[in-house]
Amino acid sequence: MIEIKNHLWMSFIFFGPFLCILMSAAQILKKDRKLSIYYSLAHLTMGLWLFQSLVYSSTLFKYSQYISTILLPLSFLAPVFQRYRYTWVVCSDGSLKDKFLNIMYAPFFVTIVYLAIIIFFTDIEVLRKNLVFNPIFSESFKSLPLSFKTLHLLYPLSKISSIISLCSLLFILVNLWKNDIDNAPKMSIRLSFFIILLIITATSLVLAGDLFSFHLCLYGVSLATVTICIMIIVSYKYPSLRKYVIYEINKTRYSKSKIKSLDVDSIIKRILEIMEIEKAFSDEDFSLKNLARDLEISTQQLSEILNEKMGKNFNTFINEYRIREAKILLIDDPVRSINSIANAVGFNSNTSFTVTFSKYEGCSPSRYRKNNL
Repeated sequence: MIEIKNHLWMSFIFFGPFLCILMSAAQILKKDRKLSIYYSLAHLTMGLWLFQSLVYSSTLFKYSQYISTILLPLSFLAPVFQRYRYTWVVCSDGSLKDKFLNIMYAPFFVTIVYLAIIIFFTDIEVLRKNLVFNPIFSESFKSLPLSFKTLHLLYPLSKISSIISLCSLLFILVNLWKNDIDNAPKMSIRLSFFIILLIITATSLVLAGDLFSFHLCLYGVSLATVTICIMIIVSYKYPSLRKYVIYEINKTRYSKSKIKSLDVDSIIKRILEIMEIEKAFSDEDFSLKNLARDLEISTQQLSEILNEKMGKNFNTFINEYRIREAKILLIDDPVRSINSIANAVGFNSNTSFTVTFSKYEGCSPSRYRKNNL
């Protein structure tokens, strides 16, 4: 009977990573392509992180030390993409201006470099013996060489990184919870708060397992699996939660808007004149600052107009005009060189022109010219 219970328990635990990967695949099929990618990567990396925790904390895998070591760098991406998903919801205009994200990538790259150094400069037998991860406060950890002690300390570090990232989301939910709005979906916010607490608790249990006993890791993964199931139920029962979060943030943005006192319609009209009649984009040194100066507004005000009223950032806005003009020149002047056209529309190099053109049109400038002549 005990053996059957253990078997059922382990089956349930492995259901968690499998469910995350399944949810990752399902997100790709959704209409909002960019948002679905962030959600998909968040689910995928979380599933791989849970799977890695199971690999080194259970005795079910023959080469557990190699599998868990390969997945170690990827475990640092779970909090990164969780924060991407959170930032996308907060920055509902699609602009991910979270400087902390750049810092969060550092452990991933550092781990890859450190692993490469150890693998290439260590004997295979030494690797086989010392790659096996054991709790930090165990006797086996104390006997490891310093280089492998450092490597094994990266295991709990990935959990600490996840907890820090999740706490930032918890803080946002607390602020939403405090809002006194009659039509606010208070129940869904409370449930989300509860879910984040569960994930933090599960991650903390896995962290404790990394430090003291792998049994705690298994309990943590079990709790994570339960939490994932609750998340699915809540998302179906309260589908309006994300819309409400975006509504609240947009309302806050509007109250702090820097363009409320401006004649925005006149400014947009002038922007179009500068771009379409004066063709200011053809100057390779043309910048957000230059355009703001011509309009006699601040760069912050111009950015807000472009993002909120025209639905694009400055780089996208100016590149669209440059590529549009380049397409005309490629057809109207078939003997003119690609490099000359690149310079004429504001690109400072043929390489950047070709890359940008291919991004917008799906083919190189030369191919576009050949296809349309």
